[in-house]
Amino acid sequence: MLLSVMAGFDPRDPLSRTDDPAVFATDLASDPAGLRIAWSEDLGFLPVEPAVREVFRSARRFFDDIGCRVEPAHPDLRAAPAIFQTLRAHGFAASFGSFLEEHPDKLKDTVRWNTALGLSLSAREVARAEAGHLAVYRRMLDFFERYDFLVLPSTQVLPFPKTVEWIREIEGVAFENYLQWMEICGVITLTGTPVAAMPCGFSAGGLPVGLQIVGPPGADLAVLKLARAFEQA
Repeated sequence: MLLSVMAGFDPRDPLSRTDDPAVFATDLASDPAGLRIAWSEDLGFLPVEPAVREVFRSARRFFDDIGCRVEPAHPDLRAAPAIFQTLRAHGFAASFGSFLEEHPDKLKDTVRWNTALGLSLSAREVARAEAGHLAVYRRMLDFFERYDFLVLPSTQVLPFPKTVEWIREIEGVAFENYLQWMEICGVITLTGTPVAAMPCGFSAGGLPVGLQIVGPPGADLAVLKLARAFEQA
């Protein structure tokens, strides 16, 4: 319902689409039988807490039950974290650069760090990240020639206490900054593909775990339909 009123073309946004947003207000009922699902716990390179993996694995049967063809697979996104961090820092420099110079005490540590990183980037580093961004996008297009959707966990750790600002380590892998514990989201954001984040179960201690349903560029409605079918299952 939200997309049916906020989506659509606007000349002020060069990335807006010309599709009729009214389709998002239609029935999401669909037959997912035969859809090709790529199933990945960690994209092949990210540390993921065992409890998250366990709950995520338990959700696979629901996709089997609704007739999807599920198999282990993932695109090669190993270069994506560095690209994401560079482009994010570049954006922070544009948004907060002047404010950091004038009022550094009014920004929290992570914002100061991210902005300073952006201000330190060279034109060559930004250009290399932009080129890498396009390469990642094209790699996703190739991947979706073989699969209809990619399904993976929505986080790498269980929910943690609010007093912990960010996770410093997962499964023996130590992190240097506040972005690395959530790269399973960041790298997908970089691809520009539509995602539905769905609850998929609870840990043995009762903490919620979620999964991401990722579709090809522009396939927002198809993602919502599969999300609905999974939710019902």
